[in-house]
Amino acid sequence: MKSMEQHGDTDKGIVSKLKDSKTNQLILSGLLIIILVLITYSGASKNGFVGWDDNEYVDNNILVRNSGDTQYKDFFSTVVSLNYHPLTMLSLRLNNNICRTCPNGISAKPFIQGNITLHILNSVLVLLLIFSLSGRNITVAFLVAAVFGVHPMHVESVAWVSARKDVLYSFFFLSGLLVYLKYLDKKKRKYLWLVLSFILFILSCLSKATAVVFPVVLLLLNFWTHDNEGNRSIKSTLYEIVSPKNLLLLLPFFIVSIFFGIMTTKIQSGNNFMGMLKFIKEPNDVINIVGPISTLQHFQVGSYGFFTYIIKFFLPVNLCPFYPYPTLQEFNHGSFS
Repeated sequence: MKSMEQHGDTDKGIVSKLKDSKTNQLILSGLLIIILVLITYSGASKNGFVGWDDNEYVDNNILVRNSGDTQYKDFFSTVVSLNYHPLTMLSLRLNNNICRTCPNGISAKPFIQGNITLHILNSVLVLLLIFSLSGRNITVAFLVAAVFGVHPMHVESVAWVSARKDVLYSFFFLSGLLVYLKYLDKKKRKYLWLVLSFILFILSCLSKATAVVFPVVLLLLNFWTHDNEGNRSIKSTLYEIVSPKNLLLLLPFFIVSIFFGIMTTKIQSGNNFMGMLKFIKEPNDVINIVGPISTLQHFQVGSYGFFTYIIKFFLPVNLCPFYPYPTLQEFNHGSFS
C-alpha cells in the first residue's frame, strides 16, 4: 500500500515538472515573439502620417485633436470616414500630442508606437490561443505566432496610423476567444467567463465591425474542443454543438453581431442609423463611387479580395500599400467583365 502511495506521489511529481517545463517554454516563446516583432517594426515609428485616411482619422479630426469641448459621448455618436468605431477613436485620442517641428503640429510616432504595442500583445495572444488549441504544443504555437507577428501583410495594420482599428479589434477579439476557452474548460463559475467573453466581443465590435464573425468562431471552438468520446461521427457532433441548448447560450452574441452588421451596412451606404449618429464629413465626400455595379460584380470584388489574401499569405511578393477598386471600364470591358 505504501509502495502504491509512493508511486502515485512520483506520478504527480512528474506531471508537475512537465507543467513547469511547458510554462517555462511558453514564457521563453513569448519573449522571443516580442523580440521578433520589435526587430521587424524597429523602423516603423520613424514614418509619418499617410495621405490616405490619416487626415480624416487624426490631422483634421476634432475627436482626436480637440482637447476642449469634446466629450466622451461624442466618440459614441460620431461616424468617422463611414466607420463607427468609437473605441478606436478613443485610443487615438490617447496618442494626441504637440510637435512644433512636425507638419500640422502633430507627430505620428506615438500613434505608430501604439499600433506596434497592440500588435505585440496580439502576437502573444495568438501564441496562447494556439498553445491551448494544439494540446499545449509549444512548437506549433510558436511557429503560428511568429508568422502572425512578422508576416509582411500585417505591415499595413501596424505601420499605418489609420489601421489602429485592425490591431485594437484583434486585441479584444483574441482575448475574447481565450476567455471563452476558459469558459469551456472551467467547472466552477464558468458563466462568469462567458459573460467576460461577451463583454470583450462588444468591445471588439466597438473597435471595428469586422468582429461580427465572433459568434461563428465560437461555434468552431465548440467543435474543435468537443470531447468526442465513443468515436461519434462528425455529423452527430455537429448536431450536438448546434443544439438549441448550446445556441441559446450564444444567442446574445448573435444578436449583437446582427445589430452591428446592420448598422455598419447602413453607415457605409451613407445612411444614418436610426438618426442617432452624426457624420464628421458628408458621406458623398467619402464614398469612392465606381459606378452602378450589379450584385454579381459586388460578389466578384469580394471574392477577388478573399482569394488575393490567401495567395499573398503564401506568396507575399509585389505587395502594395493600397489596392483600388477596379474602374467601371474594367468592370464592363476588362477581366471583371
